[in-house]
Amino acid sequence: MALRKQHTKVSGVTSGAWSSAAASPFSRRGLLKAGGLAAGAVAAAPLLSACGRGSGSGSSGSSYNMWVMSDTVPIMKHFVAKYRESEDSKFNANITEIPSGMSLRAKIISASAAGQLPELLDVSMNYSSDFATYNLFEPLDSLISSDLASKYSLYDRVWKWADTASIPGYEGDQQVFGIPYGVSVFVPTYRADLFREAGVEFPTTWEELVTVGQALTQAPQRYALSVPTSGDLMDEFHPFLMQAGAQYVNDDLTEAFPNREAAYDGFEFYRDLSARYKIAPKEAPDRFAGDPVQRLTSGQVAVTTLSVLSVNAMRNEATDLEFGPDKDWYISKFWSGSGGPGGYFNANCMHIRKGVKNVDGAIGFMEWMLEPEQQAEMYKSFNRPPMNTTVWDGELGDDPEFQIYRESIELSERQGGFRGWKLAEFTIDRGVERVVIDGEDVKSVVDSTATDMIQALQNA
Repeated sequence: MALRKQHTKVSGVTSGAWSSAAASPFSRRGLLKAGGLAAGAVAAAPLLSACGRGSGSGSSGSSYNMWVMSDTVPIMKHFVAKYRESEDSKFNANITEIPSGMSLRAKIISASAAGQLPELLDVSMNYSSDFATYNLFEPLDSLISSDLASKYSLYDRVWKWADTASIPGYEGDQQVFGIPYGVSVFVPTYRADLFREAGVEFPTTWEELVTVGQALTQAPQRYALSVPTSGDLMDEFHPFLMQAGAQYVNDDLTEAFPNREAAYDGFEFYRDLSARYKIAPKEAPDRFAGDPVQRLTSGQVAVTTLSVLSVNAMRNEATDLEFGPDKDWYISKFWSGSGGPGGYFNANCMHIRKGVKNVDGAIGFMEWMLEPEQQAEMYKSFNRPPMNTTVWDGELGDDPEFQIYRESIELSERQGGFRGWKLAEFTIDRGVERVVIDGEDVKSVVDSTATDMIQALQNA
């Protein structure tokens, strides 16, 4: 089956520990400087003419090939095995791990061009919305019950992302293109013992963050805050943009940063954390190049941003540090900024490739994952917040850690993904580097970044 792009409207603890390696021509930073954005956009071209037939016309029986993002592979392996044992012994998903980032998008693009997409994909909603605009996924409206969301009390904001009606600029047929099953949220994770030593409380506003941060900072041995200033930094930068009240694109995808003053505020405050207030290092690598957990456990920083899965990993690995508000380390919701509260959350979503003939087994597994038993187990065993909100108030209602995750999700304003989302992220990453590391003017960088974003989306 030919793959076509749906219509989308787009127009015109020593200081050395913080040093980033010099950018080589082949590094991510080097590529950004050398036109990597254009290269990334051109890489999407095969999608326009690729074949969506996948590897074979469909699965054999209830056996499927499934690509899963790295951080959810353990979750999916566990529940596939459980489903086979308890529900359907004939069901099987042959799981292949796929990395996050630009490489994931490139892998999907290359596989679609070669007709080698698997029957099932489990990716984050940012990618889901992007690829839904290329008609990659089987529409689920006729395959699931119309009351699926109410039957499983699915978190409404995420459930709406799985409908093409929520994709900015999308003008194709409205359809449900996936079933989200788990929410991922990033939270400030902090050394409670260092806060007590400094005699300060966790901040609730930007102003308090600066004051508390200066009390905690003992540079260069320790900074209050660890925020990446190069590489893949959007997950950590996003909360500051939302706290400033910024919006990525307008509803018809014709303008980036439509409320431009708010974007200026977000970029400026992020820069000032290091340049003006000196509570964060100027050059700090992203979480893939440098381990934020290690910085926190070693005392190089007092606060860092971690995903729920990283919080869980730290609790299991840093056994010499006790978890809890009155112990060595804990978590909190984000502070508010000039535009109000803001954080970052995402979600994982399962999809069926367009053209798969035997969908019943996959639909059965996807719906089973939404049941309260699986949803509660997913949180208790893997620290992944559930989509089923009855579990929020029921089994997890008295879990203080989960309630922080819940409040962080509910306070986080954000749009769902759109066509070329990762390319837009790529330009914002470079914009942050230009402002923080290269010292360029905030307004001119934000303005040019907005222009580059629209250009990237035109070519996506």
